[in-house]
Amino acid sequence: MGENIHTPPSRCSRRRARPTVARSCAPGGFRELVFNPEGKQAAEFLNTIGVTVFALKYRLRTRSIRPTTQDNVRQDAYRAMRLVRSRAGEFHIDPNRIGMLGFSAGGAVVMMVAFDQGDGDPKAIDPVDRFNGRPNFQMLVYPGGTVPKKIPADSPPAFLLCANDDDTAATR
Repeated sequence: MGENIHTPPSRCSRRRARPTVARSCAPGGFRELVFNPEGKQAAEFLNTIGVTVFALKYRLRTRSIRPTTQDNVRQDAYRAMRLVRSRAGEFHIDPNRIGMLGFSAGGAVVMMVAFDQGDGDPKAIDPVDRFNGRPNFQMLVYPGGTVPKKIPADSPPAFLLCANDDDTAATR
């Protein structure tokens, strides 16, 4: 089940070079990560249809010694996107076809970065931080969080999946 993540690892799941990649963000209400069913298992299924997947374990909001904020979660998502994009050649993926998939709270994580420019810092000491962190596409499955009142016209294309009786904030 979920764990308290302060230094989020990233896990790549692929069998061979694939043309498209998705960054998967597991749900858990920012209290825990439901990583196996909607992180690992989703990645394994997507592999069977030719999609390379990197599953993100982002920091959780806690009241521990090192409290975590939504800004920390956003930083984790940007860092993950930038890291994958910076190593696209090594992973044999197209750096312009990197998207994010998020379930529930993971959908909120996707929206944190998809509706912002995600520009890297060209003067950053760490070369990874120079890359753009915005996904090229987004897949939101019963997303949590709040959709911005005005969605930027240049937002990445989105696939949204939710039920008619889903009463989460993002589907209202």
